[in-house]
Amino acid sequence: MSKKTDIEKKIKSCFKYNNYFQQTSQFLKAGIHPREIKTALENGWIIRIKHGLYMLADAYNGLETDLVAITKASKYTVICLASALQFYNLTTYISPKITIGVPNNVSHLKFEYPPVKLYYFDKSTYKIGITRIKTNSGIIRIYDLERTICDAFRFRKELGEDIAVESLINYVKRKDSNISKLMEYASMLRIKTVITPYLIPIITSAME
Repeated sequence: MSKKTDIEKKIKSCFKYNNYFQQTSQFLKAGIHPREIKTALENGWIIRIKHGLYMLADAYNGLETDLVAITKASKYTVICLASALQFYNLTTYISPKITIGVPNNVSHLKFEYPPVKLYYFDKSTYKIGITRIKTNSGIIRIYDLERTICDAFRFRKELGEDIAVESLINYVKRKDSNISKLMEYASMLRIKTVITPYLIPIITSAME
């Protein structure tokens, strides 16, 4: 076995008990030298999410893996807007970046992978609708369905009004939609008068 193959085997074995994510400290504890970590990066065996946090490249499973990576990267990150809409299958739009919400008093968040777009939320609204979902790749921290719909309308000029409306139509069709909860959130986020004119005809159409 070549030295390169031996390093690859050592590196990959470390991920078995950490669901395909690994910190530098865990590598070092397992007896892996920083030079070997560098070799793994150069050969594409691992992906650096941020300083000190890595993902096994072989374990990549599309959007789901990216969302888990971002959740692990910081205790403040919450998947929101376009990426949340995509995760919930509320839109056909695919964002080129993972969209995440953070409190507006948090700064200096740097990610090497995946590419992200940060949205800063006031502390009075940041926590509304945060939920945790278990996936095959790990736990993701994401805003729930109702908060995601509300944010789509809050940022409709940036996201696109057509995407917001599409998402609302798909939300109403879902068996787990909760209109009362949606309107409660809409009041808390001060967009009830914005979303209601769209919601009423959509609900009426769905009942016909």
